[in-house]
Amino acid sequence: MQQIIGFSAWLLVALVAAALVMVAAAFATTERFGAGRGVAGMLTDLKAAWASLRGRGTQSAELTSDEVSRIVDAPPVETTMVDFFRANVEEGAGYVQAAEITARLGKAADTVRTTVPQRGPRSAA
Repeated sequence: MQQIIGFSAWLLVALVAAALVMVAAAFATTERFGAGRGVAGMLTDLKAAWASLRGRGTQSAELTSDEVSRIVDAPPVETTMVDFFRANVEEGAGYVQAAEITARLGKAADTVRTTVPQRGPRSAA
């Protein structure tokens, strides 16, 4: 009997923790992206998913045979990697700044040199 109560208590704690994580994720998504629907949107999505799993929700539209054949029979797009990257070039500063990375690596190397004890050269054992 004691084991069942302990198991039930831990199960309840785990469910509460999972709910809190979901609520925190909904708030974080709303704050970060601004376009989120928050907790209410998350609960709406959760109810819709549950209804869909039980077969009561809105069914997604099936593709017609014409749409499937159009997708399957679409000609492949022939391009080289050079043309692909040339067509997708973005102007402005890149995501990775070489100078910033170099400075951080230099700082990390200096930190390692000052904090890690120096040993003599390794012998070829």
